[in-house]
Amino acid sequence: MFRQGPTRQGSVGADLCGFSNSGAFCDVTGAAYYADAVNWMVAQGITNGITDLLYGPNENLTRAQMVTFLWREAGEPTGFAYHGFSDVPSGAYCADAVRWAKATGITTGTSPTAFAPNQNVIRGQLVTLLWRREGEPAADPPSQFVDVPSGKCYTTAIGWAKDNGITTGTSATTFAPNNPVTRGQAAAFLHRAAGEPNP
Repeated sequence: MFRQGPTRQGSVGADLCGFSNSGAFCDVTGAAYYADAVNWMVAQGITNGITDLLYGPNENLTRAQMVTFLWREAGEPTGFAYHGFSDVPSGAYCADAVRWAKATGITTGTSPTAFAPNQNVIRGQLVTLLWRREGEPAADPPSQFVDVPSGKCYTTAIGWAKDNGITTGTSATTFAPNNPVTRGQAAAFLHRAAGEPNP
C-alpha cells in the first residue's frame, strides 16, 4: 500500500485524469459514493493511495491494508508487544498496525500464529473489526438481513453497524457477509463509522 506524507491533498486536474476528479486521485470521480470518504482519508493521513494518482477503489482490500487504515486513524500508536504472527515480519509496513490491533483486541488473526496479511477482507470481517474497535457494544441481530444468521462471529457487529448507519447492506434484505470488500467500500465504511466528517 503506497504511503507518503499525509498532507498531499487537492485536485490533480482533468488534464492528468481525463475527467474532473474529486480530489487527490484520478480514479475517484466526484460522483462516486466513496469520493468524500476517500478525500477525508487523505486529509487525515489514513491513506495516500496505491500510487501517487490512484486510490484503487475497485481493488479488493487486504487484511494488512485494513488494519493499517484503522491504525493510522487511531494516530499510529506504537510500543505494543510482539503480535506472535509468523506471517507478519518486523519489517512489514503493517507490523506496528498488527501489533496494535492484536494488543487492543481488534484482531486475533486467522489462527494463533497467522494474520494472513495478503488475504482479502470480507464484509463480515470488516464490520467486526470496526465493532471491536468500539468495544463490542451490544446490538440486536439484524433481522432484516436474511443472509446473517444468529450466532455467527459477525452477527452482533452487523446489527450494530446497521443501527449506527455504517451499512445499509447490499440490498434491503441482504448484507453479503462473505463478499470481499473493495477499497472504495472500505473508505465508505470508515467514513460512516467516524460520523461522516467533511473531507
